[in-house]
Amino acid sequence: MIAPVVCVIPALDAERTLAAVAGGLRAAVPHATLVAVDDGSRDHTLRVARDACDVVVHFPRNRGKGAALRAGLARALALGASAVLTVDADGQHDPPPPPPLLAPH
Repeated sequence: MIAPVVCVIPALDAERTLAAVAGGLRAAVPHATLVAVDDGSRDHTLRVARDACDVVVHFPRNRGKGAALRAGLARALALGASAVLTVDADGQHDPPPPPPLLAPH
């Protein structure tokens, strides 16, 4: 049985990049659950998140990256995650290959 791995993606005004980040994570960690946290975006990030990710947390107004990460981690724990990756939605970095620590999962 695969232990639950969750990828948390904090997102702010990332409608143009979020789908590619989610797709990269699906390729890198195919068994992971993707949790997007829309941090009060003013664009269509929420719509993209709902299409590209498995779970979406939405803040109606911006609360900051720390709050987005806390909410994403709380959701990951509620989902029973045994491991959590965080990757920003802005596309600045390519989704990472799974860290060696995820090999047992």
